Amino acid sequence: MSSPADQVLASFLESFWDPAARYFTTYSDRRIHPEHAIGPRDGLYTDFWWEAQLWDLVMDAHERTGLYEELIHDIYDGFAGFYPDFLIDYNDDMGWWAQGSARAYELTGQDRYLDRARSILDSIWAHRDATYNGGIWWRRSVRDQKNVATNGPAAITSVKVYAATGDTQYLDRAQTLYSWIKSNLQAGGAVYDRIEQGTSVKTLHTYNPGYYIGAATALYKATRDGSYLSDALSTADWVLGELPDGLPFEGIGDGAGFKPVLVRHLHRLAVDLGQPQYLPYLRRNAARAWENRRVGDGLIGPDWSSPAPDGPLQSLTAGAGAAVLQIVAL
Repeated sequence: MSSPADQVLASFLESFWDPAARYFTTYSDRRIHPEHAIGPRDGLYTDFWWEAQLWDLVMDAHERTGLYEELIHDIYDGFAGFYPDFLIDYNDDMGWWAQGSARAYELTGQDRYLDRARSILDSIWAHRDATYNGGIWWRRSVRDQKNVATNGPAAITSVKVYAATGDTQYLDRAQTLYSWIKSNLQAGGAVYDRIEQGTSVKTLHTYNPGYYIGAATALYKATRDGSYLSDALSTADWVLGELPDGLPFEGIGDGAGFKPVLVRHLHRLAVDLGQPQYLPYLRRNAARAWENRRVGDGLIGPDWSSPAPDGPLQSLTAGAGAAVLQIVAL
């Protein structure tokens, strides 16, 4: 019998992947729903950020198996058919494609991915200024907030581009962005969401410690400066102390996609940097998601501690559960 990771991935692809369009649908019934009618073809296909998240899921699967390089290329090409310049108002969404492109370069060696990562990253960096002591603005049209979701992925991608090119300006950028997050949105291991209109908003989305751990881990690997490892461990310990019973339900829509970010980077800290104390926690979360999958189609819902609901599921929701199974690989 195939593994849980294989089964969940097969269920996900069967429900959401459209090979003709080379794109993921937004809902498992492959219909347009007015509650999330954004993205190509009036929302039949996933929006800009969701497709980047699902690209990461496929790369998780490829890292586990080595079998999905063709699908990595197909997703990128399908997305480029709808968004040829990879530009949007939201720097955090663009940052996901920069980060994914840098990862695709690492996995496939195709220069077009490195070129894309670098061009998007340079475009995002142009929206950094001295307001709020530094950092990149969340949006291009309205400069109202700077957040972890923009600056964290940009820092991680900058380290990847530095590793691929040896261009030290990208390492400098990564360190600058990381220092801004640490100084402005981190306290005692907790990582807060944003500065908005000059005020720190201390919302604790799970992807914020994920980004912070990811950036700290990447910088430690690049520099061997022990302070980055200490920071990563401090936030990882905070997560386990704050969420001892497992990762929480964060809603549907965008919130359903937050947990894989934390799982992905916590797992890299555990495996790449020899910190196995976090693996039992990750395995418990993965097992809980697997045990609560739907019986009929094998899809995982937004709350990993409860059975997946009936009815159409969003691809970002089901993809989050599928991703954790690829990363932890039960």
